[in-house]
Amino acid sequence: MGTTGASTRRQHDGFEFAGCTLDSDRAALFKDGVDLGLRPQVIDVLHYLVERSGSLVTKEELLASVWGDKAVTDDSLTHCIIEIRKALEDADRRIIRTVPRRGFVFDIPVRRLLSRSSGNQQPPGRARPAHLAALIVLAVAATYALLPTAEPPGGVAATASDFHDYYEQGLFLFQRRAAGDLDSARDYFQKAIELDPDSAKAWAGLAGVYRILNLERPGQSSYLQELKAAAEKAIGLDPENGSAWMRLAHYYHEIDDAQAAERAYATALRVDPDDPLVLASTAGRMARNGDFRAAIDHERRAVARQPLSVVNRGNLALYLFAAGAYEEAMDESRRAHQMRQANPDILRGYALVKLKRFNEALQFVRDWPDGVDQCAVSAMAFHGLGREADAARAVEHLSRQQHSEAMFRLAEVEAFSSRVDSSYAHLTRMRDDLANSVDPAAVDDWLFRLRMSPFLAAARQDPRWESWVQRSYDLAIAAQVDSTSD
Repeated sequence: MGTTGASTRRQHDGFEFAGCTLDSDRAALFKDGVDLGLRPQVIDVLHYLVERSGSLVTKEELLASVWGDKAVTDDSLTHCIIEIRKALEDADRRIIRTVPRRGFVFDIPVRRLLSRSSGNQQPPGRARPAHLAALIVLAVAATYALLPTAEPPGGVAATASDFHDYYEQGLFLFQRRAAGDLDSARDYFQKAIELDPDSAKAWAGLAGVYRILNLERPGQSSYLQELKAAAEKAIGLDPENGSAWMRLAHYYHEIDDAQAAERAYATALRVDPDDPLVLASTAGRMARNGDFRAAIDHERRAVARQPLSVVNRGNLALYLFAAGAYEEAMDESRRAHQMRQANPDILRGYALVKLKRFNEALQFVRDWPDGVDQCAVSAMAFHGLGREADAARAVEHLSRQQHSEAMFRLAEVEAFSSRVDSSYAHLTRMRDDLANSVDPAAVDDWLFRLRMSPFLAAARQDPRWESWVQRSYDLAIAAQVDSTSD
């Protein structure tokens, strides 16, 4: 944190603007009395801008003030600005105005709160006498009259800057994937395309949104066709855009055209092998082949290119977990959950079990929602501690949940407890349950999970494994044929 923000906080209690209170003492932004929970660096950037409201603040000035001598890229500042705009509901960028190629202006009236030691300041939100309110209105009006007028929209430079803001906000939300982020990301990418219809990366970003929306809301819209159209538009604008080719590969995969999907992937790998999406997709392929070390290497490179991607960090955590690097897996999973601001961190509970930190595992899952994962982690931790009666109760509770996820976790619990025969019984129940409702591609996804699980290593080493896998495919194919003939 830069020294400027810290010294300012010692001199003033904060500022009021746009219905918010920036409390310098507590380094927090409040709206209607609620702490909006902004990161410390975001607060520092906001504080620096607000203190200089109405004046141009350059990017270099902000970077030097907030980060000091620490080496950071412009992306760090960009994402701070994005978070501030979201907190202030500044989608139109009227509060924080971008000055092309120069910096930012905090472009609304600000009221400085006096130090509490002066005895003149009332707590934020308390009603003020009418005559003081009138004076405040006059002061605000006078302050606003002195502010520089905003540059009129339009022009090549302004459009380029606005496009960059919209694109970066869309990318940030798409990478974070919190509730509502996908729809917001789509809106931002569309706004970016309105400003620059010839931007291949914006079209590729939009194609990515449509791909995930199609996965999460199947059959609800024409997302699949919109994915194809956006990907082909991006390729037409930039044939060497690796992400665009990968999105086209995803489209062909969804319509079961394996050859076309493979051609699109091969093209992406040829034209842009260091594209984050290409790297991540290659990592996934390597993981499916059981080469977790190579998968980790590629996923690390993808994370280095896009450090704010929750999906890439989450996948890296899974590959590390599968490879037995449990401490590293927990670290990456923690980062992903902090970025998405979501709980609970499921992977950490299972990693603590593998590390034989059983008491810590039980403590960690104590506040989890009552469900499959809490029961499974508890059962394994109790078994590890020799508390077999408690373990049996957790297993019994888990057994009451008659669905494939519960059967999968039961198989892991039994294998962890060295009861391989019982583990296979649960796996077979899961397979038979899935056979009537999924196609061979979905069976692939489930088998991938089984290969990823370090708890099922003993089951995979059992002589029954290969025939069990083949039987899984046979049942799925038979069920698919039956459904087609009907």
